[in-house]
Amino acid sequence: MLGFETPPPPLSSAARLRVLRDAASALHYLHTRSPMILHRDVSAGNILLDERGNGYLADVGLARAAEGSGS
Repeated sequence: MLGFETPPPPLSSAARLRVLRDAASALHYLHTRSPMILHRDVSAGNILLDERGNGYLADVGLARAAEGSGS
């Protein structure tokens, strides 16, 4: 098994909220570009955590520019 030899401990409620905030911030960034970018595959498995607990939105392989998002 790569990484941890034992599963990491569960995240606290505060840590979960930080991860949610980080993911929402990433989506906001994508949605406010011109043209707007849609991720199209947001799931818990596509949010990665670094050693400090920061969340990063991953797997943008299905992301596409939204048609008609210029207004």
